[in-house]
Amino acid sequence: MINSKKRAIILPTANGYLICPGCRMTKLIRIREETVATGLQVYCRKCKRELIVDILEGQCFESQGR
Repeated sequence: MINSKKRAIILPTANGYLICPGCRMTKLIRIREETVATGLQVYCRKCKRELIVDILEGQCFESQGR
């Protein structure tokens, strides 16, 4: 399970999609309630930002585990 210290920054979601926190315009990936991921790398084509995210119970957090 993901340590609570690694889940400090909550990332925006809308209608089941992770929204890019940089440009706030691009849908990055679809997030379902049962989705679980640790250290998932996502990339925004619009603003060229790369994120490492942790997903737990439908919520997305920026990974702090580096």
